[in-house]
Amino acid sequence: MTTFWKDNSGAVTVDWTVLAAATVGLGISAAAAVRTGTGNLGDDIQLALERARVAGGAIATLSFDDIDGLTVTGWGWRAMSEYGGWTAVSDTQAFEIIRSGYAGVVSPDGRNMLDLDASPGNLGIGRTLDDLTPGATHTVSFNAADVWQTNSVNVYFGGELIGTADPNDRTMSNFSFDFVAGSGDGSNQLVLQGVGPLDNVGVYIHGVEVY
Repeated sequence: MTTFWKDNSGAVTVDWTVLAAATVGLGISAAAAVRTGTGNLGDDIQLALERARVAGGAIATLSFDDIDGLTVTGWGWRAMSEYGGWTAVSDTQAFEIIRSGYAGVVSPDGRNMLDLDASPGNLGIGRTLDDLTPGATHTVSFNAADVWQTNSVNVYFGGELIGTADPNDRTMSNFSFDFVAGSGDGSNQLVLQGVGPLDNVGVYIHGVEVY
């Protein structure tokens, strides 16, 4: 009996089998526990990569600093119908560009802004975005402030309303809205439309960017 107790033949094989089985079981349990979270993380990473902003990679931008050839006014400058690759929805309306600080509204970088209640009436500006991949998600972003707190900006893509920017006061806030290329009527036209009383003071916007 003593000899049998001291015999180690086959012990290593038996131990390895038990340990290997336990390790495999633990791995299966761990994979099951994190499977859902890993899938969600993968989806989040994919979405972030799709929407990642690359330096210099904007599809369209609109700043209001190019004033060469514009009509000078007491509050800034005026451009009829077209400006910076964007077109007024009504060809009788003007882009009324105002200096940062006007009416107490200061842009984030101290540069010019656009009043979306141009004379006459609320101004809508539009641009057709070329070379978009159908089904790809893009974002339009801009800063906005409202002197009288009675105005807003409706954002349309392909003829469909994709969001409304409703700033609370004279402090510039950033607004962003997503859209899908080719959606709506398929025109890929982006429009920012001023909304509010026709009192020549609308939402001031700044730094429009599409990416």
